[in-house]
Amino acid sequence: MKIHDVHLKIPPITKFNQLDKGKICKRKLSPKRRIVELGLKDLDHCLHLNKVALNGLWTKPQWATELKSSSRLCFGIFEEKNILALSSGWIITNNIDITAIAVDPCRRREGLGRSILTKLIKESILLNVEKANLEVSEANLAARKFYNSMGFIETGYRKNYFKDGSGAYILSLYIS
Repeated sequence: MKIHDVHLKIPPITKFNQLDKGKICKRKLSPKRRIVELGLKDLDHCLHLNKVALNGLWTKPQWATELKSSSRLCFGIFEEKNILALSSGWIITNNIDITAIAVDPCRRREGLGRSILTKLIKESILLNVEKANLEVSEANLAARKFYNSMGFIETGYRKNYFKDGSGAYILSLYIS
């Protein structure tokens, strides 16, 4: 079915807490690394990671809104004073719309993406969230594979979603 350039699929019900336990990050962060809740004080860190990992996807005002809104969850992984990864999402009733996941390109393949996404999902569960949603570029095969490994399933498609004209797959994870 197609509604306003969104192709919908009825997904099989896959619940986060019923997934293969290997999909949930159990790896402990090195003692030098810590996950913290992000706020306006971290704006410059977010802008830096936005530039190097997301090609400047968001503007400074957009990041400021993300970091100060009470309906958003934002977390970062730091090693000393350097941000290595971040995740953010917007809580809307019983859903979280994941707005950003970013890992420093020099630090990829270290489990940071899995750790920061797991943190976001676990904190969402505490807020009675039932489903996580995100959009990922049709061209970003690595990210699509990663989200699939975390239990996300394709639930739709948005034509011409990104500035460059590429489409986006809508991915969902049922978490309660």
